[in-house]
Amino acid sequence: MSHHNYITGKTKYMNPYLAGIILGLVLLLSFYLTGRGLGASGAMKSVVVTTVETVSHVKAEE
Repeated sequence: MSHHNYITGKTKYMNPYLAGIILGLVLLLSFYLTGRGLGASGAMKSVVVTTVETVSHVKAEE
């Protein structure tokens, strides 16, 4: 996260250690709640697997 100061023209960023701790806690929370980590490809994989299992159980088992 950043905040731009229009008077001085400088951008102040979040402390990187604090940002890392927050990101780590969010990742742990996602593992706890969903059993998976963060990522866009995981959602796509889940949609494809569910669709294949719904359409054809035989192909899904191969």
